[in-house]
Amino acid sequence: MQPTTFHARSVSVLTVVLLVAALAAHAQDDAASKFPNWTKVDSSEQRRVYVDAMREANPAAFAGEVRTFAVDTVLPQLQLEANRGTIEVVRRKLRSLLLDNVGDAKAFEAASRAVLEFMRPLARDDKAEPLVRLNAMLLIGELRSRDNKALPWPGSIEELTSAAGDGKLPAYVRIAALAGLAQHVEAAQKKGSATAAGLGKTLGPVLVPIVSAPPAGDRAATDWLASRALDMLPVVMPELSAQAAAAAEQVLADASRSIDVRVRAAVALGAAARPASGIKASQAVTAIRSLVTGALEADLRAAEKNSGGPSIVPGAAGPNPPGGTAPGAESGHHIPDAVGRRAAWRLAVLARAIGAEQGKGGLIELLPDNEKVAARDLATDLMLASQQLDLSPSEQAMRDLLAQIQNPGSAAPAADAPAAEADPFGK
Repeated sequence: MQPTTFHARSVSVLTVVLLVAALAAHAQDDAASKFPNWTKVDSSEQRRVYVDAMREANPAAFAGEVRTFAVDTVLPQLQLEANRGTIEVVRRKLRSLLLDNVGDAKAFEAASRAVLEFMRPLARDDKAEPLVRLNAMLLIGELRSRDNKALPWPGSIEELTSAAGDGKLPAYVRIAALAGLAQHVEAAQKKGSATAAGLGKTLGPVLVPIVSAPPAGDRAATDWLASRALDMLPVVMPELSAQAAAAAEQVLADASRSIDVRVRAAVALGAAARPASGIKASQAVTAIRSLVTGALEADLRAAEKNSGGPSIVPGAAGPNPPGGTAPGAESGHHIPDAVGRRAAWRLAVLARAIGAEQGKGGLIELLPDNEKVAARDLATDLMLASQQLDLSPSEQAMRDLLAQIQNPGSAAPAADAPAAEADPFGK
């Protein structure tokens, strides 16, 4: 009967699969006994043979004993307990050994594919150590083009996209995948907006759910994922879909989310502000005003806490009045340079998101005429305060801006220092 035949074939195939798996495991165990740590690999004769073979202009170089050494000896080094304390170094040296100075493009592709095929299941293995899984995914994201080491290897984008969007994977694996994916987006952006936008169909369905996912579990990890997705969205999707715009608007308006993820949501909306986008610009500008107020108040509370109490103005009878200082007085709290630079960056990018410069886009382009003047004034205030904080971070400057936002029409802070141009904490 047909069912019996089908069952017999299934058993036969299963037997072969188990046998192959057992042989592979035995080969790796044997290699681990001969090469119990990376130092043994690095000083071995097999290493020299591998390097010499792969240096040749031979399409079939990555085969036979050369491939066996890579798959059974080199790649498993990432898993070994003996290498755990230096796993980051081992990861970099492993990639360098297998993929640097390869003389033929086909051999390079074969070797890169072998790394991917080994690391993909390792990164997804629930039984593997978290540090090993993290480094396996990082290695996939670090695979490079043969002809230009500054560019990511195109063959990794599919797995990075899949892992970044897989909600069943631990956050740390998804973060590593998204970090690798960001390199593909950056490389595409350097080739031109059309090339970057070409990634939209592939990445959009992954990035939008990351942004719209409600915070759960590790909120810091959730916000990191959303932040990086928001960084990429306007690059690969210059005209945000209705779903993407709604997700970014939701994050911007959510006071329970971290300040920086809300800042990036505002930046994404400002970058994609076009008449056909459907972005609710009025609500977005209102949310930005609230965001700036909350961020400044948080920085001031932190300064007060770190200084041990409320700011005392020299010559004043008590603490500074709420929202400001006595006229002509200097604030008593120290604002660390890093906090000042972070605040300056936030203010600068939010000013641009609104539309600090006429004719250069921003949410202001979507506002009704009767709201544009107030929005432009807000953007100008934010940019001037950014310049002042970048030059000399002070509690006084923060309180002045806070008062200006809470009482529109009062004197704006004056400054002529260069604006903060970049996120001080990088991508």
